[in-house]
Amino acid sequence: MAISADDYLDALRDEGEGHSTGAFTLDLERSRATLQHFQLPSAYHYVLPLVACAVAGGADSLSIFSDQHRRIVDLDGLAVNLEGGGAVSSYLHAALAAAGRLAHTDVFGESRDGQAGFRFRLAGTQLLISPLPEQQHSVRTRLILTPLHPWENRLFGAVRWLAGLGPAADPAAELLKAYSRYSSVPIRLNSRQLNLEWQGHWKLLGVLNRPPLQLRPQTALRQVTVCREVPFAGYLGLGVGGGGALVIVDGLLYPLDLPGASPEFRAILWHSALQRDLSMLRLVENQELERFRQTVVEILTGLIS
Repeated sequence: MAISADDYLDALRDEGEGHSTGAFTLDLERSRATLQHFQLPSAYHYVLPLVACAVAGGADSLSIFSDQHRRIVDLDGLAVNLEGGGAVSSYLHAALAAAGRLAHTDVFGESRDGQAGFRFRLAGTQLLISPLPEQQHSVRTRLILTPLHPWENRLFGAVRWLAGLGPAADPAAELLKAYSRYSSVPIRLNSRQLNLEWQGHWKLLGVLNRPPLQLRPQTALRQVTVCREVPFAGYLGLGVGGGGALVIVDGLLYPLDLPGASPEFRAILWHSALQRDLSMLRLVENQELERFRQTVVEILTGLIS
């Protein structure tokens, strides 16, 4: 039986038990088992629900800083209550459940709303959560991943250097580059912003319903404003070399197959209501997605006619 990411994220809210002291524990065993059953590709995919958390929660930015000692992920301008419900909290649950599969890594963090907040830490399959003392602080959710044996990373890096292979690829960084370059929230990796790119040459550029990210085409021979009563926004038209259609849901990118579209057709569209499977890497084929395809083709046909 297929399950959508949205259905699973809603179910995460019911896992855990409270304690009278104010601290409480959530059991992530069910979360991990479900993630593994539906083949979440790797533990490094924890970065994708963090992007979705930032976008759905309206964070100011998501920044990742890495060195050989630890990785810090900051969701600036966003406080998340792991005790509460909703998509934002559930995305953070999913990220923690995935990050907990990283071998020999301590996973902990905190979230503050400007005064109050909480601290959290993974301990095996348990997520331990305790309140932080009230004090003035910036609004932020921070996740810290610390290798328990950092000397192994340094040794591995030294071996690669001696072999002339250069530094090893960072799987989490590669995932961010592949899936979040059209996020409406700034995504920074070691201070470099990933989602401000030039968009090549467009023969015809239709701007639909005030998109959340401003593209910067190098050339647009003709630009048209398109207003339609549809639950999505974006850019579509004809481009040199085509490129097909991309749809962005909660900051993550998905290729969209549009049978019968011109080879020159190009589209970058934002639609927050499309469902994804549990891996968060594929759109769920359903009636809503089919209606979306049909509407996009209708808009394109009217644009180029």
